[in-house]
Amino acid sequence: RLMPRMADITEEVFRVGSIISCQLCTNVMVEGEVVAWDQNSKVLIVKSESKNRPNLSNVQIINLEFVRNMQIKRENPNHTPPPTSSLNVQRLKDRADEEIRKKQQWVSA
Repeated sequence: RLMPRMADITEEVFRVGSIISCQLCTNVMVEGEVVAWDQNSKVLIVKSESKNRPNLSNVQIINLEFVRNMQIKRENPNHTPPPTSSLNVQRLKDRADEEIRKKQQWVSA
């Protein structure tokens, strides 16, 4: 469904998991899956496949004040967001500890 200029919309809600396509004010086209939506600040976070590295995704934060046209290509029929991927908490802790160690070495040098 085609939507009017996004700055004029006050009540639109984007469901997480929906596929959207939008044209920015710079004429750049963005297409991808809605990851998050903040209605108060009119900010949309969209995930799309990376063109350079097929196993990675691009994540873009889009201010809807700068969107010319928006089309919802496939709306997520579920009202609940899809499950998030699991995090390797130990790996994150190890990375944080390593960065702290590096900064402490740098400060004491």
